[in-house]
This record gives sequence, structure tokens and C-alpha cells, in this order.
Amino acid sequence: MANQFRGEGPRVSRTETKKREKEKRNGKNVILRVIGLFFVLTLFVSGAYVLRLLSQTQNALNNTYSPLSSKDVSKKISEKKPFSILLVGADTGGLGRTDRGNSDTLILTTVNPKKNKVKMISIPRDTLAEIEVPQSYQNSETSQLDGYALQKINSAYSMGGLPLSMKTVEKNLNVPIDYYMMVNFSSLQKIVDGIGGIDVDVPFTFTSPATGGQHFEKGKAHLNGEYALAYSRMRHEDPQGDYGRQKRQRQVIQAIVKKLLSANTLTKYQKILNSVSGSMKTDLTFDDMTTLAQSYRSAGKHMDSDFIQGNSTSVIYEKYPSGLSVEVPSNEELQRVSDEARTSLGMKKETLKTEVMRQNKLNEQNGFVFGSGVDQVYKLYSKDYDTQVSVPYI
Repeated sequence: MANQFRGEGPRVSRTETKKREKEKRNGKNVILRVIGLFFVLTLFVSGAYVLRLLSQTQNALNNTYSPLSSKDVSKKISEKKPFSILLVGADTGGLGRTDRGNSDTLILTTVNPKKNKVKMISIPRDTLAEIEVPQSYQNSETSQLDGYALQKINSAYSMGGLPLSMKTVEKNLNVPIDYYMMVNFSSLQKIVDGIGGIDVDVPFTFTSPATGGQHFEKGKAHLNGEYALAYSRMRHEDPQGDYGRQKRQRQVIQAIVKKLLSANTLTKYQKILNSVSGSMKTDLTFDDMTTLAQSYRSAGKHMDSDFIQGNSTSVIYEKYPSGLSVEVPSNEELQRVSDEARTSLGMKKETLKTEVMRQNKLNEQNGFVFGSGVDQVYKLYSKDYDTQVSVPYI
């Protein structure tokens, strides 16, 4: 299906990966990891055309509206104020999956019409986070942790859906989230097939057993929906793991946006939106989307991308006595990201105080070195600050 390339090349160390990613943080490349991001982008950059399109597809867009009962509907957009939206890509609805799954992709996006700027912060799925455990998941051991657990941040979605995902991001970064947009992976297949496929440059030859055995050759390739999805989801065969997958997801979404904005495919918007409306949910109303196209368009011309840089390590859980691989950001990194997000919303910086930061400090006191690039075990400590605990993996 794809063509051209041989060999994976040398394995890249964690230290080198971190260095390369940080060099790109302020570059022109946009880190795009959410399957529905093309929709937000086109609202910003397509102007009058999208306004006309919105009126033609109002019924389809109304079908995507799904307010959360646990959260009041925000009025930030109607009041033309800075706002945040959590973009969520769930690993369900594609390649045969029908369960809720985890949130495979999280991007915290802030939009400030006064500064004419959009900021997107990718949150790796394996980032260690403090999650409020729903009552149905709690047992005697989690109760001893005051109803909270330290898990990969993508677990929040499988445990408590969108409300818990939003609450978890808010709590761990001290940033309010006003809206959400969730897209499942079946949307990607429909979008790519709807625009006649996309062209990407495959970085290395690989076969993806976990997604159905699709094979990719190094070099230029034209992908249909199935192959674009497999290309976006493959992780274990990539020498850079989830960071490598982020790059390929960025490739795919950029290719989608480029083709959507081409003269040959603008007329296909209505068909595409109708086909994906059942695979996308958001608490953005039709009026919100119209206001975005009218009043926030200038912000879309100045987009900045960022991500939370973690340290690859293992955490000991009851279920995983030999350790479960996670990404643990340093306290400095967590504070930096919190400051960036709050500043982009016009909010004052605040000192971030989270359970992960407390655990980080205790681990450092006991010999853990952030940024060392060597294999280390990350330990979890109880509330009394000095007793290591074995907690269940939810």
C-alpha cells in the first residue's frame, strides 16, 4: 500500500529524543494529535466560505452537540473572551474497536482573540497524573489514598469519560477548561476517504500488527482511510515510541488540512461533515462555531505548539510488580506548561501544587534524576511523606 523504504535506522536515546523535541518546540511545525483538529483549523482560516458552509450543514453540526451534565455550558465564546478547549481523540470506533477505550490523544488548546493567538499543548497519553477515582473503581487501598490514584492520564477517560478527563487535566495543570471536542478514530477513516486519500512521507519501513498488519515502505506514500488510521496509531514498532507516533499524527493531520483547504476538496465539506457528525461530540453550540468563524479567525493565523516533555521510567504497581512504563514530567516542566497555558488565557501565573509534584520531590530526594536518560524506577510514597506504598493499577 505504501512504498519505498528500508530499515528502521539507529535507535534514538531518550536524551536525544528530548533534545530533538525541545528544538522543535518553538519551530514552525504544528504538533497536531487530535483527529478533529482539522475542523477547528478550518473554522479559523476559511472565513466567509465556512460561514456559508456552517449554514448549509447546521443539522449535521447540531448532531455533534453534547453538553456535559456535570458542567455548566461556558459562555466564553459568545462573550468573545479567551477560552480553552480540550481536544480528545479516543482509541475506539476504528479498526474493529467498540469499547470506550482510553483517550489516545489529548491537546489542551487555548484561544485568545485579544492577542490573536492559538496555543496547542500536546499531553502524551502515558503522562503520570493524579486522577480522582470514581466510586465504582474504588476499593480499600484507593480509599487510603483519599480517593485518588496516580495513573497514566489517558486512564481518566476509561474510568470516567470526558468529565473526568477534563477534570484531570484541570487539576494537574491548574488551568480551567471551558469546552471539549471528542472524535473517535472512525472519523479519521471517513475524513481521509472522503477527500480521496492523503500523501505522507513514511520515515521508516514497518508493519503494524496491532492495527491489522498493514505494511508501510519508507518514502512517499498515498494512504486511504484504513492505512492513515494504522499509520497514526502505530507505536510499538517506532524506535521513538509515543513521541514518534506524535510526529506521524502531525503528518496525517497536516496532510488532511492541506487537502481540505485545496480548491478540489472545498466542495466536499458538507458531505464530510455529514459523514463524521456521528463520530464527533462537542459542547460547542452552532452559534459558538459561527462566532469562532466570525470573531476568532485572526487568532488562527498565529498558532503556537507545545507539549509536555516527560521522563521515561517505570512505576511499581500491585498488578505490575516489575514496573509499568510511564512518562513523568519534572516539576519544572509541569510549572512551565501551567504558566504557558494560564498566560495564554490572560490569567496570572500561580505556583503549581499537585500530588505528582510532591511525588517527584520525594523521588529526587531518594536518588531519582530527571533528564538523566538512564533506566530508573519511580516510587510512590504515602501521604506521610516517607513510606513507600504499593497501589493498585486501576
